[in-house]
Parts: sequence; C-alpha cells; structure tokens
Amino acid sequence: MSELHLSLPDALEPRTTDLLHEYENRVKAIGGVYSRHPQALSECLQHARLILENFLAELRGKAFSLDDEEASFSTRIGSYRAKQGASKLDCLRATELLFEMIATAAAQACNGSRISTDELINALLVAHRVVWTRANAASIIYDSILLKRVHELDMSERRRLAREIHDRIGNSLSLAQRNLELHEFYVNDGSELAGKAIGQVQSALLETAATVRHLISDLRLPRHGAALESSLKAFAAASESNTKLDLTVSGMEAWAPPEYLEEIFLVLREALRNVFTHAKATRVTVRVDIEPDDIHAVVRDNGVGIAPERLAELTRSQRQGITGMIERTQLLQGDLRMTSQLGRWTMMELWVPVPDWSADDE
Repeated sequence: MSELHLSLPDALEPRTTDLLHEYENRVKAIGGVYSRHPQALSECLQHARLILENFLAELRGKAFSLDDEEASFSTRIGSYRAKQGASKLDCLRATELLFEMIATAAAQACNGSRISTDELINALLVAHRVVWTRANAASIIYDSILLKRVHELDMSERRRLAREIHDRIGNSLSLAQRNLELHEFYVNDGSELAGKAIGQVQSALLETAATVRHLISDLRLPRHGAALESSLKAFAAASESNTKLDLTVSGMEAWAPPEYLEEIFLVLREALRNVFTHAKATRVTVRVDIEPDDIHAVVRDNGVGIAPERLAELTRSQRQGITGMIERTQLLQGDLRMTSQLGRWTMMELWVPVPDWSADDE
C-alpha cells in the first residue's frame, strides 16, 4: 500500500521503534534519576511504549481507558520515582517530551499524504489524553508518597524535639534541683560550699534557658504575613552560630501563597541548620528571589564541603535533612539540587513554581 493511502496509525506504527530510541536518548539528557538509575530509565521507556500502543489503538477505533492492570503499572512507576528521589520537574519534562515527539511524528506522517488536518487534530487530542491520563496516574501515587514522607519527617522532628527536651532540659533541671538540695543541706550545716551549690544552680538554669530559646526557634514558623527574611534572621540569631549570614530576599511575598512560603522557610531553615552544625563555615550566603511565577533560592557556604559519594548517599537517605528538603520542594512541584566541592564550598539551589494566587483569595 502506498504511503499516500495509509491511515495515520498505519503511517505512524513503523516509526515507533525509531521514536522510542530517540526518546531514550533525549530522556537520558534530562539527567537526574534517569541518568543515575537504569531501572528508572527502563520503566520510563516501557511506559512510553504502552502510551504509544494505547495511542495507536485509539486511532484505530479502540477507546482508551486505564484499566486496573494498566493503572497499576503507571502507579508503580510513580511510586518508584518518588522512592528514588526523582524530581517532579524531571518527570514532567519526560512527559512533555513524549507528547512533543508524538505530535511531531504525527505531523510528519501527514506531509505529502492524504491524511486530513482534522485527522491530525484528532490525533493530537488523543495523544494528549492518553499521555496525560497515564502521567496523572503516576503523579497521584508520587504525590501521596511524598505527603506520607513529609508527615514522617514532621513526626521525626517532633521526636527529636522530645529527646532534646528530655535529655537537655530535663537533665539541666534535675541538676539544678540536686544542687538546691545540696545548698539547703550546706546552709543548715553552715558549710562554705553553699555558695558553690547556688552557682551551679545558676549555671544549670542559664543552660536550660539557652536550650529553650534554641528549641523555640526550631518550633517557630513564620507568622502569617511575617517577612521570610526576618524569620530566617531570627532563626540564625537563635542558633548562636559563629557563621556570618549574608541574607537577601527580593520580590514581593504577596505573590506567593503563605503555605508555599512556610514550606520554603522550612527548607531554608534546614539548609542553614546544616551549615551551622556541619559545614565549619565562616560565611553563608542566602539569596531568595520571589517572582510572580516562581521562587528561586540559593544557599552557599564556604565550609568544608561534601565528597560526591557522601552527597549522593545523603540525598538517597530516608532520614530527615537533605532528603526532607528535597521532598518538601517536590511537594510544591519544585526542584532542589545540591552541589559541593570538598574542602571549599557547598551550594543548595531551590526552584518552586508559584500557582495563580492572590491574597484576596483567602
């Protein structure tokens, strides 16, 4: 049969192998989880192959619907991506790339053929529905896993604070109580050690007060309407770190929903906590740019840095810290990247899209 007389699905089918090969190369170029984990790339290609099969089948008259078995495969992909720390942005890029390639192949198949413009438009609508139906099934489980992980991180933070209260405040107050009892004994005995006991009580209470201030800074979130800049400066001050903070926040916070600013504050606070605790840096620079469409933030210190293999291990870890920062960012459909040069610096870069929103919507 001449290509001039081929239907659109018949014209497209011989091109699918080359299309998938090109798609594989272009997905690899995205990087992220697709370049780190062969299984992620393999499942992405398998998903693309199923989408192409569904697309061609519907063009031939078989209505596409996501049955339980097919939905299970899409949700398994979403689950795997979430557990491997795949960026939501990278997943969206891979999905958009597939739709773009299918649309381009369909348009090319129409060149010089008897396939009508109406058939091409219908094919594009079918491709859009099939691609995004499957992508949405993967995205739902992806988001639910991230929500669960963020909840676990919040619970882990509560347990950490409980341990701090028990170990540091509890011990200090117990020490103060014992020294008060000693003071009472020494006073009744007329001993000169009474003054020393009171001094130890004062030291224990001062240590307790400092610990309480530190824990309160961990519990405090930016008040509704409070400036992100002032909240971060308050946290840094309460941390009593010797690392100098250079902080700049530009743009209008009214452009972003308060819940977005709260999550970004938590991410930046954790980044600063890591610097103050581990980096041995003399200086940390924080830049936050708030635009109507997105928020971009960079945290860079001049500390000891992190070895590449250690950084990769930290980003894969199921513990709070860097993983928690990544997952909070992904929950906002954003992207977070960590880079470092051992012995010189570490940098965290965050990007979050801002949804259509105004303060009048509240």
